[in-house]
Amino acid sequence: MENEQNTRVVEKTRKLEELNLIDNFLFTEAAGYGEEGRKLCQIILETILGRPLPYLKVEVQKVISGVDTNMHGIRLDVYLEDQEMNKEGHPQESVYDIEMENKEFHPKRARYYHSLTDRKLLNAGADYKTLGNVIVLIIMPKDPFGKGRMKYTIKRKVLEDPSIEYEDGDTTYYFFTKGTIHEEPQEVVEMLRYIEDSREENVNNPKIAEIHHIVHKVKQDKEVGVAYMKWADFVRETEEDAREAGMKAGLEEGKKAGMKAGKEAEKRNVVTNMLLDGRAHEEIVKYTNVTEEFIKEVEEAMVQNV
Repeated sequence: MENEQNTRVVEKTRKLEELNLIDNFLFTEAAGYGEEGRKLCQIILETILGRPLPYLKVEVQKVISGVDTNMHGIRLDVYLEDQEMNKEGHPQESVYDIEMENKEFHPKRARYYHSLTDRKLLNAGADYKTLGNVIVLIIMPKDPFGKGRMKYTIKRKVLEDPSIEYEDGDTTYYFFTKGTIHEEPQEVVEMLRYIEDSREENVNNPKIAEIHHIVHKVKQDKEVGVAYMKWADFVRETEEDAREAGMKAGLEEGKKAGMKAGKEAEKRNVVTNMLLDGRAHEEIVKYTNVTEEFIKEVEEAMVQNV
């Protein structure tokens, strides 16, 4: 029975070669792969946004703290900076956050990402006109609004008169990889398909071919392979600990205590997976009802196991 349970746990973890760019682990590893990672991000952004971004700087899993220690921070999958010209012809910093999401991405989470990123961009005493643009891009295999569109662009506007231009520099894009309603060029459609399913048969143009070469190189990198094994082992051990804790407590203190301990370990498992998936503390608290202190304890345990 024990061997059967262990087999099921192993089966849930795919091989590194089977991962796609939509998977958080592979995307952050590829994006952080030196100059080739920067090039990968540049190709993706320039393709789906349809404009050149030659000066990109890349940071993976960037953490932006809250206003004080009692407030939630955020961890961005891939954080990019670029210099663009504003309407006055002056260089202006723009920040791009790419989030690969296999699960729901709540609009209020995007709002929080914008607000904390804005705080980082504006120095004390600086003119608000110098505040850079913040563009959050969420790429997901599930339709966030159920309308079948490939792209949903979110910007603020004047409800009473939409013709009034209200440009505050904040934009959120939701890209649905399976969307059928769109006005996007074919290369955007092909790029999103490849991000969801990064196999060679989905390499349909030179840009994707360049990305696929980088992805293949990352998957063959021994250090990346070791990192993935550690991550998979940690997830597996967490799941096993959850079962063992419940069984042990059940034997020692009875069924009630065993169920309680099992639920506690299961909570740790859920929180661990959400942290590995890049979820903000605020979202974890909302959906699991755990405390901020509990999340920090789990984070410390994760660091010790890396």
